[in-house]
Amino acid sequence: FSRFSIIKPNKISSKKFNKPFIEPEIALRVKNDIDISKAPYSIEDSKFLFDGFVCALEIVDFRFNKTLKEIGALNLIATNGASEFWIRDTNIYDLEKINFENHKINISFNDEIVGSGNTNSVMGNPLNSALWLINKIAESGETLLKGQFISTGTCTKAHELKSNTKISADFGIFGKIEFNYN
Repeated sequence: FSRFSIIKPNKISSKKFNKPFIEPEIALRVKNDIDISKAPYSIEDSKFLFDGFVCALEIVDFRFNKTLKEIGALNLIATNGASEFWIRDTNIYDLEKINFENHKINISFNDEIVGSGNTNSVMGNPLNSALWLINKIAESGETLLKGQFISTGTCTKAHELKSNTKISADFGIFGKIEFNYN
């Protein structure tokens, strides 16, 4: 999967993408192989399911030259027509270090803030998103394995990327992910 992800890059080539948008996210790392026989899991189970979180960015790239309305959300999901690239920070933090229900995140292009958001934009709490995924795939008999990451969803609206842009996602006390998009 290395061509689809990178840890804290200095630059990313715009030639890899068609019509990309960037989204700042929180990702959770799975602590141990998840026992799906114990599903459904609740928020109280989080400390047993996850051993940390990372700050991350997702680049979604529409492979269709149509609007989302023309494509339709279900077609987009069914064809994996948007998810393209995942970027994460090197630091993995303990779950207790963050208030998942209220942590602000900013994204800047060329040192100008273009978007602000909050972790509570992700189903009220990014843990809810990860738990939904675990419980949903458990229904089909699948699991997640130790060390895998769950990217929980964007904390801001998606922002279209243009080449020759310095990207900076500011996760507050958890630092920034910055790179040049050329």
